[in-house]
Amino acid sequence: MSFFLAMMLDPSIQAKGRKEIDTVIGIMTEVLRWIPPPPLGVSHALSQDDVYEGMYLPKGSTVIPNVWYILYFLDNANRHDESRHMLHDPEIYPNPMDFNPERYQGLDTEMEAVKDIVFGFGRRACPGREFSEGTVFAIVATVLATCEILPTMDASGNAVLPEPTHLSRPVT
Repeated sequence: MSFFLAMMLDPSIQAKGRKEIDTVIGIMTEVLRWIPPPPLGVSHALSQDDVYEGMYLPKGSTVIPNVWYILYFLDNANRHDESRHMLHDPEIYPNPMDFNPERYQGLDTEMEAVKDIVFGFGRRACPGREFSEGTVFAIVATVLATCEILPTMDASGNAVLPEPTHLSRPVT
């Protein structure tokens, strides 16, 4: 749904996607970053005691990663990889609430960082990641090649643009 919303809000991105496969990959990545399908990752039980920002977390504690805004840690919890970053950190993504697939031009490592965060971490990473990426790519490329996504019109013929709100949230 995020893909259709983004294409409706900025038709110029559709046109670019039709012309460039690299743009399609950038669009897919930005869809995942902009409104990630899972706002929270898979819960993990800590295999050892840990300290995060001064807070002691005993072995066995349940940790649920916040995919929307997360710092990606490597196996050693005392260091982090600066190439992994928060999906909506304005220092990494200027205007993070804007849909902008051009932020990835030529930056394969940045695209992989987003996908790593969205599809999970370590041993609990999504086993269907490759299938999902291939399926989404096929759908997005097919839609861009064969369709034009437009907003509905009101009675006066004016475009009625949907409000891009946070669509991905846990249910309580």
